[in-house]
Amino acid sequence: MSGRGRVNKHHPDYLKYVDEFNSLRDEWARKEDEILYPFISTGKRPDKLTTRAVERLYKQFGKDARALQDRYSYLFEK
Repeated sequence: MSGRGRVNKHHPDYLKYVDEFNSLRDEWARKEDEILYPFISTGKRPDKLTTRAVERLYKQFGKDARALQDRYSYLFEK
């Protein structure tokens, strides 16, 4: 576990946090689809370079999500 605790859904900034997280997630999914579409559409397995690109994308998403949580850290109860 990350040790973040529960999010306070009653805080006025909660919806702003959710919107930003959803935008981040949608952007990540769009980039993943761009990378993997040629393989998904043909039914072939992704090569190693593509797999590494997706892994880097996952890591970047994790970093960006953590930065977003840090920015809204006051929403999380310990």
